[in-house]
Amino acid sequence: MNQILKAPKRYSAADLRENNHLITAKYEEKKPYKVAAWQLNLMSHRARKAMNFFHPNSSFRAVWDIILIALLVYTAIAVPAQIAFISDEHMSDALFAWDCVVDFSFLMDMSFNFYTPYIDKETNQMIEHPGMIFHHYLHGWFGLDFLSVFPYNLVAMAIDRNGGNAVGVSSLKLVRLIRILKLARIFRASRILARWNAVLGLPIAFTQLGKYVLIMIVLAHWMACLWATVPQLEPVGRSTWRTAYSANLDQMASQYIASLYWSVMTIGTIGYGDMPVESVAEKIVAIICMTIGCGAYSFIVGSVCGLVSSLDESTTEFNQQMDHLNVFMDRESIPQSMTYRLREFFLHSRDLLLHKHFSRVLGYLSPGLRGELSVYTAGEWIQMVYFLLGGPPGEHARFMTAICTRMSAELYPPQELVVRSGETTNKLYIISKGLVARNGNILRKGNFFGEDVILKHVESSMIFDTRTLTYTDTYTLSRDDMHAILATGSFPHKLRSIRRAAMFMALARRMKSLYIQLEAIKAVGKLTRDEQCLWMRLRLMGENAMGLHPHAHLAAAFACTTRALQHISKAKSADYRITIDDQVFVAVSLLNTCCQILDNTIRDRQFAKPE
Repeated sequence: MNQILKAPKRYSAADLRENNHLITAKYEEKKPYKVAAWQLNLMSHRARKAMNFFHPNSSFRAVWDIILIALLVYTAIAVPAQIAFISDEHMSDALFAWDCVVDFSFLMDMSFNFYTPYIDKETNQMIEHPGMIFHHYLHGWFGLDFLSVFPYNLVAMAIDRNGGNAVGVSSLKLVRLIRILKLARIFRASRILARWNAVLGLPIAFTQLGKYVLIMIVLAHWMACLWATVPQLEPVGRSTWRTAYSANLDQMASQYIASLYWSVMTIGTIGYGDMPVESVAEKIVAIICMTIGCGAYSFIVGSVCGLVSSLDESTTEFNQQMDHLNVFMDRESIPQSMTYRLREFFLHSRDLLLHKHFSRVLGYLSPGLRGELSVYTAGEWIQMVYFLLGGPPGEHARFMTAICTRMSAELYPPQELVVRSGETTNKLYIISKGLVARNGNILRKGNFFGEDVILKHVESSMIFDTRTLTYTDTYTLSRDDMHAILATGSFPHKLRSIRRAAMFMALARRMKSLYIQLEAIKAVGKLTRDEQCLWMRLRLMGENAMGLHPHAHLAAAFACTTRALQHISKAKSADYRITIDDQVFVAVSLLNTCCQILDNTIRDRQFAKPE
């Protein structure tokens, strides 16, 4: 199974290079940026090494993305807080140095982006050419990233040193406000998460819930910082909410707690009214924050309610169907003993409902991915069926994919007769969980029954009853699906293997059936050995079996063998259809007759009196 899943890709390195060349040619025609022909085919060893080092899925890029996420969280919290609560003259040297380190880290990330391959949106091809990567980043995120790494702190220090007049103070305030552009770094988070979304595989619902909680926290923090910044922009001596608020706001922590209290109250649409609004600027900011907070609160609450209700759709569907079953049993006055068995079966069928729920989701995958996933999940059960194995690896992999995509899951309660003796079976059953009894044998996980699907309907009658002992989960494959797969003509080795198994199985079933009939006749009346041989001869050869001498026996045996070989040749050369079983049955019957005639001939020669 691992060899099947780890099969090599269909495209060679030459094909991928040719495809990359075609994409590059497309960009030459579509965009003004020109790449020389020698640049398309020749790339220095240093450039190739850089491409591999900064590849989106490389180990270095993974570590660097984790560092960037931590720095983005710091930026989202620290930048608004510094603007609102920390003036330039009160900023410590350690904090200033740390901000320079953070800015330099994002500047390094900008340089890394010039060497990071990207995926073309139209062709989904990984572009690794340095010139095209440079052109793509320069006309994409470069401008926004440059605004986020501009050294606003150094500009503020230069303005503060050069002059303390009113113009300098106003410019200093403006530069401090412009530092809010550093928050543009937050947009890098979307690019990082997009690169690792398929790798991480986090639950979508919980990811969305975490995102909404983070948005609420960041929004409350930003609104608190904005509310604390407004009094700094007012002229000296004008009344603001800080001067009118009765609490002591000398400490930075007290100012932040008061601002956060107002922002959370505004987002939650509570409005206690204990936080005064004095100036016109504060009223404008309050109106904007109320509008944004109300909209964000309504949207997030509605989205969270929808996500919570869809966290486990399969469980919700199961509970609804369980309620419908209870209502139905109450309306129909089902006996208590039967209601208990129905509820117990329904509770055990939860995994089956979950399997069907997942099957609907997997229906959106491509046929290749759906087949590969089916082989991984159900392929181990197919390996238990001997006549489905063998053949070339490529054909076996395709056959396994075709079989697994057509298999379905079924559940049976205890003491249920799955297949009755004398009836035809149209399904192959593979036990994945539970116990099944057949002919005094206990079938467990990995065993199968219903192998008669490869025989003709008339000859596929089950000789023994098959009954479940416990709740039994099975994977089933119908006769029609089996014939449809083999009728495509894509699996010649599998076709020969199944024909061979069908011939041997039909031979065993034929002899077993005759033996059971003979035992039933012997139970009614005692038969001698000669009478048993005569009965068997009549069953196999008809009236022509009477009065044959040893030489006639040999002639008849050779005739039967010749006819059997002819039918087998027809069966091998014919297409796989239902009618093929006719040829198989005739060949097996003739071989049975041949064996019986030869046995009688040997017996006649042994008991013949010497002359």
